[in-house]
Amino acid sequence: MISNLKDILLPASNQGYAVACFNVFGFEDSKAVVDAAEARNASVILSINLDMRQFMSMEQIIGMLRPMAESSKAPVCIRFWFLPIQARLMVRERAIQQDSCSALALYSMTAITMD
Repeated sequence: MISNLKDILLPASNQGYAVACFNVFGFEDSKAVVDAAEARNASVILSINLDMRQFMSMEQIIGMLRPMAESSKAPVCIRFWFLPIQARLMVRERAIQQDSCSALALYSMTAITMD
């Protein structure tokens, strides 16, 4: 199930457990991470980095990861860490205002700053 960061991290903080965040570079490692999270019934954060963005468009990345996250039995948050610090701060502020860290919300908030 696709989840926002708040829904993943608040229970972890309250119950004293960690949530793994993995830099992913494509389909195979993203699928392996989600499968492992499902096997352990654990939340996971998929972190998209600049390397992946240089080889795929945002539409391709979202088209690949969103269905994977939505069909997962484990909570999955998709995060984008390839933006310059100023853009990340802007994204964070808007995400907090909208209480959303989903891939599409982040994409719509940052489309102007990415290209």
